Amino acid sequence: MYPSLEGVDDKDVLKSITKLIKLDLPITTTARNVDLEFYWEKKCKKITNCKKEDHGNSYKQAFIERRIQTLLENHKDEASIP
Repeated sequence: MYPSLEGVDDKDVLKSITKLIKLDLPITTTARNVDLEFYWEKKCKKITNCKKEDHGNSYKQAFIERRIQTLLENHKDEASIP
């Protein structure tokens, strides 16, 4: 309902609100609005071999890059089916 949480300046309040965000929300919403690493770390734990060290030391970057990689691989597989 309020994805950007404008006006919430207190980091503890922002962290508490972010903890309530469901992990199954669309990446198009969360990528633009959630920057706290603990959220992305939880999402990365659901992916095999998702290491932040391989992606600029950021769980958010790791998750997004792995998601894009999966989409591209699936697209490539679909394109190769005659």
